[in-house]
Amino acid sequence: MSDSEKFITSKILRKISTLPRITIFRNNVGVCMAAGRRIVYGLTPGSSDFIGWVKTTITQDMVGKDFAMFLAVEVKTKAGKLSAKQKNFIEQVNKSGGVGIVARGEDDIVFEDKENQ
Repeated sequence: MSDSEKFITSKILRKISTLPRITIFRNNVGVCMAAGRRIVYGLTPGSSDFIGWVKTTITQDMVGKDFAMFLAVEVKTKAGKLSAKQKNFIEQVNKSGGVGIVARGEDDIVFEDKENQ
């Protein structure tokens, strides 16, 4: 029996909280009705469950400054499937130099820590 997405999300959040270079925010996406008006919320349709950044040190030829690399984490159960919009969002993040991942458990949260190697 596969874990629920809520359970997987809590395990992922615990893991990420131990990684000092990662900052993430919950990104709920959807539509609701309020006072007779349709309200669309979240970053964009298909955007990941969590967005944020990975603190990264630029190479010496770029003056050695830190910068924030965009991070997108889409949480799915083992059997969960990405929608076309979710798949496209992750692909675009990766093509643009960010880090876009699909996490089906906390073991999928792996980032190289070059600063401590």
